[in-house]
Amino acid sequence: MVNNYEAEQRKTRIVSLISLELSRPASLKEKLNNILYFLDTIFGLKHTMLLLPEGEYHLAVFASRGFADNGLGVTVKYGVGVIGVVADRKKKLRVSNISRKKQYVRIASGPESSPEALPGLTNAESQVAIPLLADDKLIAVLSAESEDLNFFSPEDEEFLMTLSQIIGLSIENTQIMESLEQLVSERTLSLEVQTRKLQQANASKDKLFAIIAHDLRSPAASLESTAKLMRYHIEANDNSRISATGERVARSASKLSRMLDNLLTWSLTQSGDLKINKEPVEITALLSDVIHTYEDDLDSKKVTCAFDCQSPITILSDIHACFSIFHNLVSNAVKFSHFNGRIDITIDQSPTQVDVIIRDHGIGMAKEKVQEILENAVNTSTKGTANEKGTGIGLGTSLDLIKRIGGQVIIESEFGSGTAFKVMLPASL
Repeated sequence: MVNNYEAEQRKTRIVSLISLELSRPASLKEKLNNILYFLDTIFGLKHTMLLLPEGEYHLAVFASRGFADNGLGVTVKYGVGVIGVVADRKKKLRVSNISRKKQYVRIASGPESSPEALPGLTNAESQVAIPLLADDKLIAVLSAESEDLNFFSPEDEEFLMTLSQIIGLSIENTQIMESLEQLVSERTLSLEVQTRKLQQANASKDKLFAIIAHDLRSPAASLESTAKLMRYHIEANDNSRISATGERVARSASKLSRMLDNLLTWSLTQSGDLKINKEPVEITALLSDVIHTYEDDLDSKKVTCAFDCQSPITILSDIHACFSIFHNLVSNAVKFSHFNGRIDITIDQSPTQVDVIIRDHGIGMAKEKVQEILENAVNTSTKGTANEKGTGIGLGTSLDLIKRIGGQVIIESEFGSGTAFKVMLPASL
């Protein structure tokens, strides 16, 4: 009677101890290893492993203890071997006196061999495998081996079967929690991505509104006042001034048009809607057209632009992207050139690449500023040598377009000594 009482007390203590331990927060890997540790401590199971279902037809070793080769990740097919039979039938299976039972060899090998040999004792004499269930669902299979013929008493075996339900539920709960945590993590990451996109969209919107509210007002107001002045000269029938004012209107309209083109291209790059259409682009003619556009700006600052390449050079690229790139780079060169300064534009050609170098001898930039520009960390406008204003988006848009058409850019600059932009474009047609 006393022995039974003590046995029951022992079982109660074990159940409380294991239940307490299994209720502690832990990862699935930690929990499985803890289970094997307690089975070793309480029942003396020195060589154990836990296998969990992986797919519909296989189990995989997720934890093991006491084997030289832990065999983590090794798979067993349902119905194959002692473990596979237990998984298939959801019933415990014990085999003893293994070395003398040829039947074990048949059971262990099964109709098909496991993809890899399970870790095990070479001189094992007994093995027991117990299914861990939760609502009749197979959660795991516990396998234990020993060199002894009967290392497990029937009473301990039955008690372990009782504990297997607690262990199975604990493993299932841990799997559910990890799945939920993974789901929460994925959704949190998705939410963070969406939040960043929304912040970028809001920043782009704010930038666009700021440009519309401030930077576009100046050329628009200039165009309006020049148009009024032309009307005055027309009414006065002053033909010489009408012609001169007409040139001013054209220049103002051209500047406003370039600014609007930049805004449109920039907004398309921000939204991801910009399409690149490859076609033959004659770079020499394109650069000549760009330089012609800035003749008035060059004249007003008495800046010389040297471009003596006459031979046609054609590449396969997007003509609108090329126009935007070189418009912005030439505009920057003019903007930051000193009065009576000089701009040099050259083209170097190889069988695979065309390099366009636009070099000014103006105010230049510090190395830190160049790095910020290349990392697209700068999106603010700097006033030119004649107090020229800009939107702060042209250069960033150009660098983005260079990447989109398969090119690269190198910026060489030194504060006080000017800046050179080297645009390297694929030459293949």
